[in-house]
Amino acid sequence: MISTMKFSIKTSIALAALAMACAEPDAPTPAPSNNLSYYTAEFSFINAVADAPANGLDFYVNNNKIGDTKAFLEGVPHTVVQITTNGVGANTNLRVKSAGGIGGVLGTNDLIYRAGNNNNNNFVASASISTTTLNTIRYTLVALDSTTRPAPLRKLNAANFGDTTFFQKLTGNYISTVDRALLDAAGKAALAPIGTVPLGSTDPGGPRFALLTDTYPAAVLTSATQAAFRVIQTSPNAPGLFVRLKFVSGTGADITLTGAAVGYIMGFLTPTQTANFSPSVGSRSTTVAFGAQTVVAAGVPNVYNIEVATDAAFTNVVASKAGVSFNSRKMYSLVISGKYGSTLAVNAVQQN
Repeated sequence: MISTMKFSIKTSIALAALAMACAEPDAPTPAPSNNLSYYTAEFSFINAVADAPANGLDFYVNNNKIGDTKAFLEGVPHTVVQITTNGVGANTNLRVKSAGGIGGVLGTNDLIYRAGNNNNNNFVASASISTTTLNTIRYTLVALDSTTRPAPLRKLNAANFGDTTFFQKLTGNYISTVDRALLDAAGKAALAPIGTVPLGSTDPGGPRFALLTDTYPAAVLTSATQAAFRVIQTSPNAPGLFVRLKFVSGTGADITLTGAAVGYIMGFLTPTQTANFSPSVGSRSTTVAFGAQTVVAAGVPNVYNIEVATDAAFTNVVASKAGVSFNSRKMYSLVISGKYGSTLAVNAVQQN
């Protein structure tokens, strides 16, 4: 009896030791970090969708609304946005919403920045930990084109292989190389080639995005007399356009902002021009630089009319904005949108 008890005690001790040896070591209890991420970028937004809802558009970065609702040809200035990043790039969700929906082919869906032509991947934003103005990473998101832009369709050639798809700008239809071959010269001239629509393309159509990477001219930021300007031409059917600041009052003169005609930065140009945008991808990244201009004299801003014309002599002004003044050390985008011959308009959007 005593021998049996000794065996049981020894066995129990051995089993307990074995269990302790095999047990998982105590893991530390996870706790959220109290250290904030100081990686940031600046984002601005411009509403250049001529047929967007009259109640305006709202801009979101990572599902946080930036600025207030913007009507046609209005914009949100560059705003600091904190983003999670590994120090190289950050997957950043960019979208535009409207109360009641965007409308058109999107219906109640949001307009989402699409990094690919068959997915909804987000934009990979660069980030900065710099606190200096010159080293800040800045982007401007421009919503443009039409709410009725149809989704692109993949078209086949005579051998049943995917080939260049053509867009008919007047009808909104997509046709194949086979259909194009049956058209006369005038019919062919009215087409815009958009390349081969990828297999599995999920572009829903509707408005487009142009994402601009912005750099401010350093000298303007400290100037008492200068502002910086750029022209963003987003009318889908306008010819090449010329833009100037027509001097009205103060101490100054006319300022021609474009020495050559500027085309649509992302979309279809006129039939005689080369198309520079494929609607098989919903978003584009590009650069439209700022240029310095003297617009303030003796501390008092001059007054100008913004004029848009189809000729360098400005004898045929097709859009204008009267009585505009500009402050020194500021950056401005002069945005043109609407339909040429009917709703074409221009406005100045201050970016900083």
